[in-house]
Amino acid sequence: MPESHLNLVKSSDKTIAKRVLPRFPFSHLIFRSADDGRVYQVRDISYAGMRLCLKDGEQVFKEKQGILGTLDWKGDKLEINAVTKWVSNDALGVEFKQSDAFNSKIREFLSFEKIVSQMRPIHNNNLGIDMPNNLRYWMQSDGPWELFVWQYSYGELSKLQMLLMENFIEWVDGEGVKTGRLVTKKDIETPLESEDEIIFEEDKIIDLEKIKIAKNLIENIPDEYIPKSTSIFLLQKLEA
Repeated sequence: MPESHLNLVKSSDKTIAKRVLPRFPFSHLIFRSADDGRVYQVRDISYAGMRLCLKDGEQVFKEKQGILGTLDWKGDKLEINAVTKWVSNDALGVEFKQSDAFNSKIREFLSFEKIVSQMRPIHNNNLGIDMPNNLRYWMQSDGPWELFVWQYSYGELSKLQMLLMENFIEWVDGEGVKTGRLVTKKDIETPLESEDEIIFEEDKIIDLEKIKIAKNLIENIPDEYIPKSTSIFLLQKLEA
């Protein structure tokens, strides 16, 4: 991945970093709107909100508008009451209306066990999607989780990047481990591929809880998706 993908912007009290990552165009996690009757693809989701994309046509919502509907993840459903935070022609960001009952339900809907059960290897896809240069492994659980493992041109692994809801975890050969919190994520369309530009705030001190969850997810990747020896290597790098 070119160095231009590793830009840093430093402020007086925090480091804001940018990464550009490939985007997979399909998702089994969808939102059925009760307001306009259309089906939106859930591009990203956390306990607090989600980013929706409409594949055909323009969405009709305005900023700060209430939105009702149903999340559907392969038959697992959750009723949503939310408000729009930002809008564009074919996408919108929404914030869930919080309550004790909903907080419990969204955590169950996006549980660790559910994320693990929905893991799939994009690098083994048969959809005719070209892998970016030097991307060796690409795992995804639709909106909540994504893992990228990069290699040098001669084959040795060079980098791990993980998105887990609003969290970002990264290991780079020769640089070590970073953790952070996702600030923004937006689509980038190029003639040859679709990408996401992510902006995250780097943790001043590595967040060990984020590392623990990242390691637990890697430990649960089936060996037929990523070889056990590779998973062990990645776990060792996150521990360093």
